[in-house]
Amino acid sequence: MASCVAATSERSLCAMLSPRAFLPALFAIAAMPVFAATDCDGSQPTPVPAAALEKLAAQYKADIAEFEAQKAAAMAQLKKAYSAALDAGETALARERADIKGGHIPMDISVNPPLDLRTARKNYREGVVRTVAKFDSLEQRIAVDYLRELAALQAHADGDAALLKQLASEKEKASSQAATEIRTAIAGTWAFKLGDQILIRELKQDGTFIAREHSKVMGKWAVSGKKVVLSWYNGGVDELLDPISAKETKGHSGIEVDFVATKEVP
Repeated sequence: MASCVAATSERSLCAMLSPRAFLPALFAIAAMPVFAATDCDGSQPTPVPAAALEKLAAQYKADIAEFEAQKAAAMAQLKKAYSAALDAGETALARERADIKGGHIPMDISVNPPLDLRTARKNYREGVVRTVAKFDSLEQRIAVDYLRELAALQAHADGDAALLKQLASEKEKASSQAATEIRTAIAGTWAFKLGDQILIRELKQDGTFIAREHSKVMGKWAVSGKKVVLSWYNGGVDELLDPISAKETKGHSGIEVDFVATKEVP
């Protein structure tokens, strides 16, 4: 089948990785247009068997399963390393407590206290940030590639009503998953920096947000196009602007003040 979109030659997930921003690809999925009905050169498409869709859907399911396994393994390694450091700290603390009870006073001030875990904690947090960013981009790539391949397949459906119905169903499921991924990726704690002032906004999965300075729900948030809009119950509006990134996202408030937002690591 001649496809309008060049197929990925290597199905390995590692080979599919490419540097991406935090959310742009997911927004692209949600905004993806209706499939084309002709081949790339404008000619009538060549019919293909319905089995092609089954094969494509099975490959997508396998890619997602491999992605989930690799992500879980990567996070487990980070947790294992940090847990080992915590265990070592607890062991050292118990030993020092026993020394104190025995009348020994530690005098070597060149050695850090046993619970100085700042380096281990820093490595763990930075590792989580890198891993989340890496797998976010991978998950987005898988979904984008799947929708593009569905589009190419639909161009060759040749009026097959049953196949077109199946394609529409697969696109709806993939698009719905993308919308869920957008909400999951955005939800969390964001710091809005306005000059020297930092305001904390907790965006909840249920679509509401908490302004920490008020310690209660103050409004609702939603994705609108390529922006995230925070609508206050008092009528105010704050916006996170495209491109949205956990590292740094520009924003604009209803009181005509610009700010920079960053998302805290969970």
